[in-house]
Amino acid sequence: MSRVTIRDVAAAAGCSAWSVCATLGPRGRRGVSDEMAQRVLAAAEAVGYSRPPADTFRQRSVCDAVGLTTRQADYWSTIGLIPSEVYGHDRYYDRDSVRMAAVIKALVDEGGMRFPAIRRMVEAVWDWGSVPAVLVMGGDGYVRPADDVVQAVVEVMPQVLAVSGAKVATVLDVATVTGPALAKLDT
Repeated sequence: MSRVTIRDVAAAAGCSAWSVCATLGPRGRRGVSDEMAQRVLAAAEAVGYSRPPADTFRQRSVCDAVGLTTRQADYWSTIGLIPSEVYGHDRYYDRDSVRMAAVIKALVDEGGMRFPAIRRMVEAVWDWGSVPAVLVMGGDGYVRPADDVVQAVVEVMPQVLAVSGAKVATVLDVATVTGPALAKLDT
């Protein structure tokens, strides 16, 4: 079964796609009569249209904020590195997915990490439930969370080095990497 789009809702309501967007859009109803809004809402329910949650971001906005191409974002979503939901024809990401995308981008661009190690790191982070404030990573992808950089260097890094057998560990302050991207999306 194909996805239900705004055009499907418009056809069912007997109105334009603009009226559907104006009724169901993230800013709420604007410039649409009460009668038209009721028709659109009834049609959306009838055809099974669901809109993205308010606390998610469209793929294009995320790509611009993080510095990804849409092809990279699609690929990373398809292989499970950054979870996303598809509504209509657009892919949407929650805040943790945006943070993870920024972390992965930094690890690839600045840290030179390869995808097998990144995949292990991502799986560990999603097992924890959310992206931590600081990540400590061994060269083989062994990863541990930390509350702050001091704890990372003093307590967590020695553990990562011992367990991973690596000679070097990377400390990544997630807020420094993800802050600019989230700031762009919040404006």
